[in-house]
Amino acid sequence: MVFSRAVKNIYEKGGRNFWIHNTGPLGCLPLFLHQLKLNDEELDSAGCGIRCNKLAQRFNTMLNETVVELRRELPLAAITFVDIYSVKYLLISQAQKYGFEQRLSQLVADYGGGDYNSAFQCDMWKHVPMSTVTASFAWKIVQVSIGED
Repeated sequence: MVFSRAVKNIYEKGGRNFWIHNTGPLGCLPLFLHQLKLNDEELDSAGCGIRCNKLAQRFNTMLNETVVELRRELPLAAITFVDIYSVKYLLISQAQKYGFEQRLSQLVADYGGGDYNSAFQCDMWKHVPMSTVTASFAWKIVQVSIGED
C-alpha cells in the first residue's frame, strides 16, 4: 500500500510522530449529493448518501487496519489515529443540537442545483449584513497526494 510505504519512508528518515485521520462521511458532501442525484431511498435520515458513506466507512476500516499494522511494525513511532468520520457525521446528523440553524439539504454548497446554491463557491467572499448571518457548515474538498522520492 502506498500509504504504508510513505509512512515507513518518513519513519526511516527519523520521523516518529504521525497524525492520521480517516475520511469524513463522503455521502454528506453537497458535491456528491448534487452529482449523484440520489432519490429518498438512497438517503439516510440526515440526508446523506448511504452507499457513499458505506464506501467511506469501508475505507476507514481498512485505514484503521493499516494503522494497527504500522504500530506493530514501527515500535518507536507515536501514531495518533483520529476518527473524523464519526465527529463530522454527528455534527451533520444533529446540526441543530450543536447550534446550526440549517440541516444539510439547506446548506450553501459549491455545486448548485436543487437545494444547493451554485452562486457561492469555495474561496468566494461576499459581505452581508450581520443580521442575515446564520450558522452553517463550510465545505471544501482538499486532495493531498503522497509522492515517493
